[in-house]
Amino acid sequence: MVASFATVLLSVSLAAAGESRQSTALEQYRKLRFDSRSLSVQSTEPLRFSTTATCYKLPKSFVHEGWIQLVAVDTAAGTVRLADLGQDHDAARTLTGDGRGGWRWLARSRPRNDQSHELLAWALPADEMQPRLIGRVELPSGFGDYVSAYPGEQCTLIGGHPPGHALLKWTDAGISVQVVERVRGVRLWHPQHQAFAVQTDPNSLAIHELLDCDGQFRPLPEADAARFAAFPRQEVVISSRGDWLVRIDSHEGDEIVLLQGKHRRSFGPFEWMTEGCPDICAGVGLPLFDPHWSPSGETFMTRGLAETTVVNGADLKILTRWNLGYNSSGHWLLLSDSMAMELSKKRGAVFHRW
Repeated sequence: MVASFATVLLSVSLAAAGESRQSTALEQYRKLRFDSRSLSVQSTEPLRFSTTATCYKLPKSFVHEGWIQLVAVDTAAGTVRLADLGQDHDAARTLTGDGRGGWRWLARSRPRNDQSHELLAWALPADEMQPRLIGRVELPSGFGDYVSAYPGEQCTLIGGHPPGHALLKWTDAGISVQVVERVRGVRLWHPQHQAFAVQTDPNSLAIHELLDCDGQFRPLPEADAARFAAFPRQEVVISSRGDWLVRIDSHEGDEIVLLQGKHRRSFGPFEWMTEGCPDICAGVGLPLFDPHWSPSGETFMTRGLAETTVVNGADLKILTRWNLGYNSSGHWLLLSDSMAMELSKKRGAVFHRW
């Protein structure tokens, strides 16, 4: 059953100043009150982003309780667009920008318990109100009822269970699927090489190659290959400048390793001890989660038990902290260096990512 869509546009007068449009759009966004599931950032000046979420304060046209909504915010136009995505979590995992101010995502044509092998490709162009179905693809045999997705620039690498991988390539004409052999694991999309860093040796997690959106494999540069070999299992994120963050977990306290050229520096580890804690827990280390670069590559953030910390990559000094509370969860993302500071000061919207 193909999910039906309802869409609503919340807008302000285009005669208002740009700053007024931005603040009004963000205020509309905050009032929706939802549990966010993912976030894509298309641009930061003007601010344009989109999230998938389960919203609780929706227009009357949204009658599907528990369904996931696409929330697309464009502060230049002063608009917040909402669209029902149905109950399929694949949409939340695959939401990406199209490079022109629009959004696209994948969803199954039927509920997951039907084990459908058909994926629908949807798009919400920047100048349109209603999502558009741009193509259908049949997943290769061997894909189970769960699909993991790794977004790239013009393609998405998907993996199924039992292990199998395929490239979904987006074009103006639609979407195509290409089965990819040899992939044993996916590490990340490498922004400098415009390709996925993938593990290809069934006997070693330390050996990586690059896989581009045309399905072509090529060797990693020697420096990158050595770094991946040194951190075969650790969480790695690479900035737009080519700098690396590596999360090292330890009982003595987690550590974020910053690799810039030939230089290696560390943020942490930090010892954590609650007030009045007896000596027996003095050795408990502070965990650090979800390292992530800002789009400029100048700052990064990492999440602890109760707060998100924004760090200057040049000197590893803490710029600001966001208090999360002990029951908070989610992956927190910097929209831009200046926007992170501004939203923090105004107690504004806080963004989650899947």
